[in-house]
Amino acid sequence: MIDYERLFILLLKNKMAKIDLYRKVGINPKTINRLVNNQSVTVETLEKICLYFNCKIEDIIEIKK
Repeated sequence: MIDYERLFILLLKNKMAKIDLYRKVGINPKTINRLVNNQSVTVETLEKICLYFNCKIEDIIEIKK
C-alpha cells in the first residue's frame, strides 16, 4: 500500500495547505486528491514535490505491506 502521510507531515512543517501544492508545485488538483486517498501518482509528480522541498522520495512516500 502506498502511504503519503510523510508528505502531509512535511506540508504541516512548512505551514502549507494542500492547495499550495497545486499553486506552488504545479500539481493538478485531481492528483492532490489521489495523494490524499493514498492512490498511485506518476513519478514525475513525486519528482516535482521532491525538487520543490529539496528532499528525497522516501521523505514523502512510504510503501506498506
